[in-house]
Amino acid sequence: MREAQHSHAAGSDVALTAQLVEVLGRASTLPELLQPALEAFCLATSWRIGQAWLPDERAQELVLAPATFSDSPQFERVREVSERQRFRRGEGLPGEVWESGEPRWIDGVPTTNGPRCEVLRALGVQAELGVPVCGRGGELFAVLVFFTDPAPTEIYPLALHVALHVDAVKLKDEAYFYDTLPVAIEKAGGRERIKRCGPVFTGPFQVQVVAWNLKMHGGDVEIEANPPGIVVAAGFSSMAHDPRFELVTQTRRWVVRRACAR
Repeated sequence: MREAQHSHAAGSDVALTAQLVEVLGRASTLPELLQPALEAFCLATSWRIGQAWLPDERAQELVLAPATFSDSPQFERVREVSERQRFRRGEGLPGEVWESGEPRWIDGVPTTNGPRCEVLRALGVQAELGVPVCGRGGELFAVLVFFTDPAPTEIYPLALHVALHVDAVKLKDEAYFYDTLPVAIEKAGGRERIKRCGPVFTGPFQVQVVAWNLKMHGGDVEIEANPPGIVVAAGFSSMAHDPRFELVTQTRRWVVRRACAR
């Protein structure tokens, strides 16, 4: 394993920089930033799979975000096994990037055990790249992970281009959620009706927003959705589409679903 180094041609770097700046400049939320960043990076380089891992500070683990990219259906299995994987600080490449705050690159076929590495080996993956997405204050917002075959000869400074935008994007994202969540709560019948349904579930990044708007303690809002209860989640999250919960209402940014206790 080694730190990612810049060995690319200047012309390629300039072209990719311009493309990323244009793509990321259109993002208004963190999820809207991650998906086009993965796609733009993979399509402009030899990396064939891109994933975003988000820190769950309560569980002290990295979890797979909805933002993923692959250039072939054969890599769908990688996403499926990754959805069941968690990484603590220092565990696996995503966890090592989380701990160090620095890009990391692994050459060769994955050698560790586990379903995810077994799938990567079966697909002939030869290299893995991890890139931290950090704000200017050093806070880690995500770890981007890329895979390819065969091993690439060029590494591009994706972290820099993402970090330049993430502070402003995150602030706009949080402000928008604070401003629009009360509308969804009102459409669902109000905070008291929501809380009578049972436990409240939401995504790891929305816990404090949801708790504040429902007048609850953050520790009482759960991030693992299991009926009975009610989901108050951002529309981009997988939780917002959980078929175990009946749709109550939705706005442009929020979804409320319920499976109330009998």
